[in-house]
Amino acid sequence: MSVYFRGLEYESMIFLSEGNFGRCVECGRLILKEGNNSKYCLDCSKKKQSERHIRYNGKHV
Repeated sequence: MSVYFRGLEYESMIFLSEGNFGRCVECGRLILKEGNNSKYCLDCSKKKQSERHIRYNGKHV
């Protein structure tokens, strides 16, 4: 049930026109844009960082 309400607060803030919002490039979740480089939600950014780490350092770290 918490997955359903994950972006409900941001959806209501969009309705009230408060803040600068965008969508995550990977999953499409609504995110609060804190800067020009905000492209991913927290979950997807952690996943992307892990993938970059594996790609740079190899699988045996």
